[in-house]
Amino acid sequence: GKGREVGRLTGHSDWVACLHIDAEGSLYSGSWDRTVRKWDVTALRFIAEIAGHRDPVYCLASSGGVLFSGSRDCTVRAWSCETGEGLRVYEGHKAAVSAVTVLDPVLYSASWDKTVRSWDVVTGAQLQRFGGFSQPLLCLEPGDGCLFVGGSDMSVGCYTLPSFKQKVAYKWHTQAVNSLSLRRHDGFSTLYSASDDGTVVAWEVPRTEKAPGEGDQNPLSLVQRIEAAPPQQPSGG
Repeated sequence: GKGREVGRLTGHSDWVACLHIDAEGSLYSGSWDRTVRKWDVTALRFIAEIAGHRDPVYCLASSGGVLFSGSRDCTVRAWSCETGEGLRVYEGHKAAVSAVTVLDPVLYSASWDKTVRSWDVVTGAQLQRFGGFSQPLLCLEPGDGCLFVGGSDMSVGCYTLPSFKQKVAYKWHTQAVNSLSLRRHDGFSTLYSASDDGTVVAWEVPRTEKAPGEGDQNPLSLVQRIEAAPPQQPSGG
């Protein structure tokens, strides 16, 4: 059936680019107005504004009571989820930060500068810089001992951690891959990739003791390609 609107949260003065729900159930929204807003989703009310970025906020993640935000200003910033206080700044990217994810004690960020970087969550020090990508990177998704990366080159890459050695790259999409999501099942996982080509592709990822791709001929197998139906045209009167 049709979804029913139960509430509306307003307050940003420009596009809302990303959403994130932390372990406590609070909702955060990142916006082109350069702020992050914290919301109580039960009461549908505004809690606090978090400001400090100089350009639009593109991505959010959290871990251990700390919120991480990536921005077009080339930085990742860490904030206290409880107070909104700025804790540290992760600097090094040369273009917009498009995705962040945390695998304690390491923070990973992807950027339009065609790199993935890893950071010490506590100190903010850059640990490693992973290059070799041909196009801007747009999304990250952690897996079982690996990190999936998608971007403007239309592929999904699987990289083992912490070495960041590429095990496989799959190209099915015909335009940029801008979102990834992993769902875990018993014995395997399903990776979903969304693209500007109007499709979502589902991949089956085996869950083994070894990293995906290690000794496997086809560590990712295509499960389903989901294509949005074109909108119906109004009938002539």
